[in-house]
Amino acid sequence: MQLRKYMTSDCIQLAELFYQTVHSVNMKDYTKEQFFEHRGYHVVQKQKVIRRF
Repeated sequence: MQLRKYMTSDCIQLAELFYQTVHSVNMKDYTKEQFFEHRGYHVVQKQKVIRRF
């Protein structure tokens, strides 16, 4: 493994890695409500963010 400094061009791959890790790889480790409601947050209004790839 080779480590290097972050480059702006890494953004898309890192976002995809994060998403896949949470929604696929670690899906069994988290409930939908975790890293949110148990910390005192609540949904005021749902929104969908569209990212450019």
